[in-house]
Amino acid sequence: MLPLQIRSSVDGCSTASTSTVCVASINSTRFSGKAASAPYTVEMPPEEEGKVATIPHEAALHKLLRGHYAFPCIFWSGIDGGAHVMIMERLGATLEQLRRFCRGRFSLKTVCMLAEQMITSIEFAHSHGIIIRDIKPENFAMGIGQCADVVYLFDVGLGKLYIDPTTGLHKPFREGRVGVGTPRYSSPNVHAEKEQGRRDDIISLGHSLLYLLQGGFLGREFMRRA
Repeated sequence: MLPLQIRSSVDGCSTASTSTVCVASINSTRFSGKAASAPYTVEMPPEEEGKVATIPHEAALHKLLRGHYAFPCIFWSGIDGGAHVMIMERLGATLEQLRRFCRGRFSLKTVCMLAEQMITSIEFAHSHGIIIRDIKPENFAMGIGQCADVVYLFDVGLGKLYIDPTTGLHKPFREGRVGVGTPRYSSPNVHAEKEQGRRDDIISLGHSLLYLLQGGFLGREFMRRA
């Protein structure tokens, strides 16, 4: 299955790539696609321009996470038109888009219902030796159709194996590491340049849930009062 057309409309953005709408397959089924560069047709792969191609890495992580309902199906990944491309199943609005639609915040009941599914997806990733390292509302989206009540974790481009595949052991903790992810959702350890682990994913989840509930961050309110 190869992508036939990538349109100019953008679903959402991540720190590593851009998610776009595409039309693929013979019957023109709608999928979501990620292209490592924009526009879709470029002459050289990103790495030849001094950039790091993250989509092959993300596709490999999705392969490890395949089979769980909280992660979208990946239909195809590879190089097309000079760009790294990954085609995944079509999803609905992200939690950040829904938050804005709901006047900036969710009710406590809604946040608790979302949290249950978000925790499940993160727990599954951790059980497969993967830390996400970029937990935020923009990286979760609702499904469509019969899966409209399912919360998908679709962006794992900054994910990393915390279990050494050769030894099966936990990789050693290190300091002096440059943090990745979105700073406002990151844990104190990330800002202190310490190695990220499973705990940091959970802390970022907590920050994300508070953000969805409050419509902002408590620290900003404290700064206004100071």
